[in-house]
Parts: sequence; structure tokens; C-alpha cells
Amino acid sequence: MWFASLSQSILIRYVHGHEVGGTNPALLEAMAAGNCVAVLNVPYNLEVIAGAGVSFEKSEGSLKKRLVEILENPSLVSTLRNRASQRIKDNYTWEKIVNAYEDLFFRLAEE
Repeated sequence: MWFASLSQSILIRYVHGHEVGGTNPALLEAMAAGNCVAVLNVPYNLEVIAGAGVSFEKSEGSLKKRLVEILENPSLVSTLRNRASQRIKDNYTWEKIVNAYEDLFFRLAEE
């Protein structure tokens, strides 16, 4: 029984510590899979999660504090998992991305 509990706790969390780049495909995939995500507190990570995950500072103890919070709060995990997958469905589908690029290209062509 403890193994099932341990497996579930491992599978529902994703820590994203990248601080350079932009929208990271690994973070998007983790959210799409319904993971509870913790991200380094930088603007583009915060933009991606938009309240559908937790953030931590680049300081000693910050990540540990957030992970303990997640481990001790199953209802928070459930809420964040649902928000994460919904955020991807609402904002990061290929249809939305293609439409946004298409709109951009048409606006640029008109200038």
C-alpha cells in the first residue's frame, strides 16, 4: 500500500528550475499530463502556470518549503492538477497557437 501512495506522490509533481529560455515544452507537457508543478519564480514560468502551480524563489529553503506544502496538502495538489491541465487546454492547443501566428502574419502583411 505504501508503494502505491509513494508512486502517486511522485507522479503528480514536476519541479521546473529553468531560469532562461521562454515557454518550456517540458513544463507544458507536465501541465498537460495533469501534474502539480513547482516552477522557479521567473516571469515566463509564472506566465505559463498563471495560478495553476506553485513557484519558488532561487534561495535556500524556498523549494523545500513549497514541496512540503504540496506534500502535506492533497486538496491543493488536486486543485493545481486540474488547473494545470485546464490551462493547457485553454491556452496552449495547436489550434490556438496556429491561429495566433496566422493573425500575426496577416497583421504584418498589412503594414
